[in-house]
Amino acid sequence: MDQEESNDLVVKPRAEKVSFDDVLKELGEFGRYQKMVYFLCCLPYVFLAMLLIGWVFVGANVNFMCRKKLDDVRVNFAIKILLIIKILLIFFQEQ
Repeated sequence: MDQEESNDLVVKPRAEKVSFDDVLKELGEFGRYQKMVYFLCCLPYVFLAMLLIGWVFVGANVNFMCRKKLDDVRVNFAIKILLIIKILLIFFQEQ
């Protein structure tokens, strides 16, 4: 390069870094309208998140049962015995 060409080059100063806060100050802070729009856009995702997280508790296959109270076991056993007796009575009445 010649001496004349190098004098024509202008060195630009480095631009300072612009942060997001600087941009917000220039454009303006969030107003009531922007906050309302943001809230309304986020609202459906709250309900969807509840539905999706619910599958963690509902969708699992459990290999155990909680112990039943003794009264519940006796009542269920008595109901089964009564059903068997009723079926046997119906069966023998038909013959």
